[in-house]
Amino acid sequence: MTPTLVSPASSDRTNPAPDSTVEKLLAEQGYFDHYDDEKIAVLQFNSLSELGRAVTYRFIEWVQRNPRGVCSLPTGKTPEYFIRWMNHLLEHWDTPEIAQQVEAAGLGPERPDMSELYFVQIDDFFPMKERHPNRFLSYIQRHYIKNFGFDRNRALLMDFNALEWPENLSIDDLFPDQSIDLTLRTRAASNDLERLQQKAIITLDSYAMEYEQRIRDLGGIGFFLGGIGPDGHIAFNIRGSDFFSTTRLIHTNFETQAAAASDLGGIEISAKKAVMTIGLGTITYNPDTVAIIMAAGEAKAGVIAEAISGRSGIQNPASILQNLPNARIYLTNGAAIKLEGRRIANLPRTETIDDDMIVRTAIDLSVRHNSRIKDLIPEQIQSDPYGEFLLGRLAWSPERLQDHAHDVLTKRLKEGLAQKEGRRFLHTGPHHDDILLGLLPAIIHQVRSVRNEHNFAIMTSGFTSVPNQVIIEVVKDALECMRHWEFSRRWEAGYFNQSPQELRDRDVKDCLEALIVNNDEERTRAVSRRVVHSLMEIHECTGRDELESTAREVLEDASAQLPGAKDRKELQLLKGAIREFEEDLVWAHYGFEARKIHHLRLAFYTGDYFTEAPTRKDDLPPISALFESLQPDVLTLAYDPEGTGPDTHYKVLQALATYLEDNLEQHRDKLEIWGYRNVWHRFHPGDANMYVPVSANTLATLDHIFKKCYITQKYASFPSYMHDGAFSELMQQIYVEQYDTLRTALGEQFWLEQDNPRLRSTYGLLLVRKMSVDEFLAAAESLRGLIGHT
Repeated sequence: MTPTLVSPASSDRTNPAPDSTVEKLLAEQGYFDHYDDEKIAVLQFNSLSELGRAVTYRFIEWVQRNPRGVCSLPTGKTPEYFIRWMNHLLEHWDTPEIAQQVEAAGLGPERPDMSELYFVQIDDFFPMKERHPNRFLSYIQRHYIKNFGFDRNRALLMDFNALEWPENLSIDDLFPDQSIDLTLRTRAASNDLERLQQKAIITLDSYAMEYEQRIRDLGGIGFFLGGIGPDGHIAFNIRGSDFFSTTRLIHTNFETQAAAASDLGGIEISAKKAVMTIGLGTITYNPDTVAIIMAAGEAKAGVIAEAISGRSGIQNPASILQNLPNARIYLTNGAAIKLEGRRIANLPRTETIDDDMIVRTAIDLSVRHNSRIKDLIPEQIQSDPYGEFLLGRLAWSPERLQDHAHDVLTKRLKEGLAQKEGRRFLHTGPHHDDILLGLLPAIIHQVRSVRNEHNFAIMTSGFTSVPNQVIIEVVKDALECMRHWEFSRRWEAGYFNQSPQELRDRDVKDCLEALIVNNDEERTRAVSRRVVHSLMEIHECTGRDELESTAREVLEDASAQLPGAKDRKELQLLKGAIREFEEDLVWAHYGFEARKIHHLRLAFYTGDYFTEAPTRKDDLPPISALFESLQPDVLTLAYDPEGTGPDTHYKVLQALATYLEDNLEQHRDKLEIWGYRNVWHRFHPGDANMYVPVSANTLATLDHIFKKCYITQKYASFPSYMHDGAFSELMQQIYVEQYDTLRTALGEQFWLEQDNPRLRSTYGLLLVRKMSVDEFLAAAESLRGLIGHT
């Protein structure tokens, strides 16, 4: 049965709350539609900023009506725009502009006063250094108690340092390696330290029970705001959590550890931590609680759809919200893309049917029935809501739809095989390794023509992806290198007095030669020379003694630095320099000198927990200068238009979109744009229009280059939640899976019978979205409004 838009009388649970003026106004504005396969109310927004503003209004409304209520607000990256909007409104509440916005949102004119509210911390890691800035307790004190005005004495916080520990020891004494083993609950201790840790775990378990009781004594949580994890977790209630669970200390799963890696300095650290979290039963103890989950980006779409429309169960913890009448999920368009009911119900509103829609429908049918598109039977197409709609709107027969879809797929393959001639490519990546992972098969093909020109621009310094342990290792190697006779000869010969570009090329050449012959010792020396040059440049060292002293100071600094904390500027620069060396080394494999690799170091990338948006003043000038110098006619970019993946991706996209908008007439008819994706999200074949065949050799080359060149990534410290290992391994899987989809759609024989050897030897597929400037700007429009204009 085709899902339909539900009328207001048919579902009380999924209508605006009767006592919420904010929700009623959002419904009138079209954000609050409900469809009959959705078991939790959904509000859908065009952007993260828009979503954050709506959540802010709903929270303020609750505060105004519940001045002594109990609330829980989230930590991490999820509430960024909620916090930004809340701070903005509180700071300017008395201005006429905000007064007008407040009235239009359905709020009372009185300033929200949070001093008498009770605040409940949702979760935190354990153990953590007391001074670690990324402790969630520190986050709450910084953003909610200090900025929002909560009273510290009315806040129920997970302040583990205030507990009475065995033998009056500190947490650092009890857990010296900053890890905890919860099997000590059930197994015998093997030494004195473990016996103390057993007692400490009992202390924590007792504290969790008391914490839960205090929440219940307050009547439960009245307003809960949170995000959703890759396994459907809310708070840290990971997949498999009991719906009646209470506050407790638990270990997390791989997906959650991967998501937390950036906060803690790497998965090797997050995997050793436990978390204390309120339970699912804690969140739902008050049956009238207003529970709001925020989610953005297509990467969350699957788990969101399962929570909203799937069967309620422990396989998706967020599905417990189906039992709460005041539960809401606030989504961006991307996060809502797999809510089939609303997609199907909105089909009649479709204004234009294009090849993308036809291909998406045909591919989905092919995969569902494990059949070639041309072998689908008419009933399979006619019984599918999308197939039925296309046949009716286009007045086509099933056979015509099948033939057209097949032809479009073959056309897109031919586009991926096409050799460009006389083109000037500018390949851009938000971080180092993005271009390699997302576009290498296409680049390998296009560099074969000497008439093409290629330049590579890495937009940020990428220092946040460099673990402290890597810095410790390379600086130790550099100190050892300085004691070697070979280094002395180079120093005396003036090796380090060459120009920066000459040194870049020389270090890269030496390192590449060592890699080719598997000479690890010489490779280490080449890396060490780049580290030495970077130290000289960053710290303005001139003498050898001064250089060695500086290296030792850097070593001490990196060793003392808390993993995941923001680095000092000099350490950021060193980490960024190593990442830049890696990128130089990658493209040297294909003969590109340092002058072809541009490291822009955009200013918005600061290492702050909430990264600011790019600004016209600081971030557009280097982009403008690069375009003016290179005059590209093909621009490649990471195409994550709704915040999928790291926020740097869509902030770089914002900056590029704003530059092109400002220079539209100059580039409109001359520039072609290729959008790629890599490990953070992938295209549906219907959303890409160029399919580049990937050979077994290219798949192996991708993995080899990644692992040999990206020394900072050898520990896979910041993995995707989809794969426990190197990004190159995940990218291989993605390419192969994309090929498997097209192999099913076109049939095995299609590939085997091709005259083109590249098609016959295909083992993977790279999907690219080729766009004009106008098409790209239209796609980026929802994000472009977030860029700063200062």
